[in-house]
Amino acid sequence: MRRDVSLQSKLLLGILPCGVGFLFIVVGLGYYQLQRFAVPALKDNITAAAGRLAEDVNHEMEQCANYLMTLAQNPLFLDYFNNKEYGLLQEAEVVRQGLEEFLGAFAGRVKVYSLIFYVDAKGSEICRIGRKEDPAGLIYFSQRINNPAGDTAGVLTLGYNLEFLSDKLQAAKFGGQGFVWLEDVRGAVIAGEKPAEPGSIVAMAAVKNRPWIVRLAVAPGYFLSPLRKIRNLAVVVGFLTSTIAVMVIARTVRSVSRPIQNLVEATRGLAAGNLDVRVTLDKPREIGVLAAAFNDMALKLKEREKEQKNLQQQLIQSEKLSTVGQLISGIAHELNNPLNGVTGYAELLLEEDVAPQFKQDLKQIYAHAMRCRRIIENLLFFVRQGHQEKKSVDLNKVIRSVIDLLGYRFARAENIVIEFEPAKISPVEGDFQQLEQVVVNLVQNAGDALKESPPGRLPKITIKLRQENQEVFLSVADNGKGIAAGCMEKIFEPFFTTKEPGMGTGLGLAIARQIVKDHSGAISCRSVPGGGAAFTIGLPALSADKNELDVENVCGGAAAAPKKVLVIDDETEVGRMMVRLLGKIGHQGEFASSVDEALEKMTLRHYDLILVDLEMPGKDGRNFYDYLSKNRAAMTARLIFMTGDVLSPSALEFFESHKMPYLAKPFGGEELFKAIARRGQDG
Repeated sequence: MRRDVSLQSKLLLGILPCGVGFLFIVVGLGYYQLQRFAVPALKDNITAAAGRLAEDVNHEMEQCANYLMTLAQNPLFLDYFNNKEYGLLQEAEVVRQGLEEFLGAFAGRVKVYSLIFYVDAKGSEICRIGRKEDPAGLIYFSQRINNPAGDTAGVLTLGYNLEFLSDKLQAAKFGGQGFVWLEDVRGAVIAGEKPAEPGSIVAMAAVKNRPWIVRLAVAPGYFLSPLRKIRNLAVVVGFLTSTIAVMVIARTVRSVSRPIQNLVEATRGLAAGNLDVRVTLDKPREIGVLAAAFNDMALKLKEREKEQKNLQQQLIQSEKLSTVGQLISGIAHELNNPLNGVTGYAELLLEEDVAPQFKQDLKQIYAHAMRCRRIIENLLFFVRQGHQEKKSVDLNKVIRSVIDLLGYRFARAENIVIEFEPAKISPVEGDFQQLEQVVVNLVQNAGDALKESPPGRLPKITIKLRQENQEVFLSVADNGKGIAAGCMEKIFEPFFTTKEPGMGTGLGLAIARQIVKDHSGAISCRSVPGGGAAFTIGLPALSADKNELDVENVCGGAAAAPKKVLVIDDETEVGRMMVRLLGKIGHQGEFASSVDEALEKMTLRHYDLILVDLEMPGKDGRNFYDYLSKNRAAMTARLIFMTGDVLSPSALEFFESHKMPYLAKPFGGEELFKAIARRGQDG
């Protein structure tokens, strides 16, 4: 009966002798091949290195010729000739001194020319830099300098010091070993050091356009000696390692083969979908650790299977948010441009003599258009973390602004009462418009909740302010039906909404939380089912040294002097509205629909200021700025840019890098007035 041989026996009787023999064969063949190919490879490398050195020498000589041609173009040479020609000896001496200083500065900067001299057509020396050395130690480069008639005015000569070339050759030794030298066709050494030791591998390369040869010599023993040491060490280490490895493997295989088989069977069960499979192994210790890791993996796989659906939902929401960000960024400019026309014409009409009810409607149009602008900016802020302008803000004024905006609609159309009593609190540091948008979102949500208020109950929204130590609290509460318990943990998540499809996007509270967080605050919610809901915002109060509201006085109480202003905008209606708006605030405006038209107008008349749209078809505001910077740099101090997408990274980078003021569309007469006044003070 045939008996199976154990794995340990196979290792001891078969693998060990074969492994050791194979090791000797591999090491021997490897050394033979390395020795066989090392010398030819070394020759190839040395030849390539010699070729590179020849190219370097040729480049060095060409550079010397280029330097000579460049120096010869200096007008001082001809100035000296002309002064001598006309007998202006004193002036010629001044020029000669300047020429000597020029050549001396060049020699000091380049540091490779030990001798530079210039002689006239008769051979008389005019100036000399350095001292004349042994001719064998210098290479001379000469260039004839002609006068305007084409005759020789003189000869400029550069004496290149071969010591610098020798230093370069020595620094380029192959691996820091061997010798490098430069010789002529007769074998005479020009630069470098010629070796005396025999047996060196010598490579050569001719220098282009010169009767010179670069030679590089390296002793092969320097490279073969490490190979012999590696061979001997590999044999000893390989033998010992093979012996020890086979002994350890033989012992280990016997102790781990069966536990491994158990793990393999459990893994197959796990791969088949049985997430309840477990193994019980504790010996040897490593297998016990592996078994514990396997059990932990199976448990986590089961837990993650439960979380998979939630993760998929979160991924979908994240993709939605990314899509919304791209969409908002793309249409922000297109929306803000027409909004600027709406706000501008509404403001102009408000100055006309119209019926009171129409004036109230115009105010509502203007207010809602500005609200659209703030919504776009806040959405951009939510998806991009955009720029903010934080100042000292009185929350009483923020709430009053919101009530003015929404109170009319709530009171007349929806019969909702808004209660608010101003409180004496410290201001906070923040962006007025963003804080206003937070309150708008909370008040609108409260109004939507009150549409389903219990019968017989007067719909009411209560807004309160209070301060505790260095924190200011703002609360918005309603007496509606409250928020369901299952929704409380999700109300601040993007796209979560309890409203009917088409009635809300689920972004309002997410934006509010993001804005409050950016203002170093926190927002919370409490709800009593059947008794309404209340949202509370906590913001840090300004310290005493900052406890002054930011009141801007751009004109010092006096009207700005009338200015001639050129408006550049590709939208004709917006441009005409801007001209009328400028007239309303006391300035004279003129309109151009393109950069080319504006440049044509600027050649005919003077303008004190120029308002230019950043984004336009063809040549835009950036092109206009670049043109002025190159051709009429002083006019850049009169520029004020306009943009409909102020949170665009490229626009912000342009404004900040060039220190340019800008107006964010839509804007009104007051903002335009302040911008012009500021620019006038800067100019």
